[in-house]
Amino acid sequence: MDVSNPLSPQQLNALRPRPLVAEFTFVDVSPGGSVLAGTVPAGYRAVDSVVEIDVGFDAGTQITVGDAVAQARLQAIVDNDPSVAGAYETDNNEKYASDTAISVYFPAGNPTVGVGRAIIYIA
Repeated sequence: MDVSNPLSPQQLNALRPRPLVAEFTFVDVSPGGSVLAGTVPAGYRAVDSVVEIDVGFDAGTQITVGDAVAQARLQAIVDNDPSVAGAYETDNNEKYASDTAISVYFPAGNPTVGVGRAIIYIA
């Protein structure tokens, strides 16, 4: 009998932290604005960041994903194109020593259309 891992895959999944998700629309975008996705607990890593654009934003809109210290730590302006519907993924593996709030930031733009979300997977 293997006792090295007594938990079932379903039990292990239940213990893993859920991804952080921030839904946003053109109404949320203002230069210097942000939308909170959630908090990465101390000792955990942000392993992947995905910006999904369902409805493209007006040209000139910029989106980054990060924390208060580095607003583009997980995804920079060059990693996504908010004017084109699609999914933009970056591999991160960023370990946080303390509980850290993660947000979607809008460095520039004043769109009249656009819908999207950011998903940050943590482990």
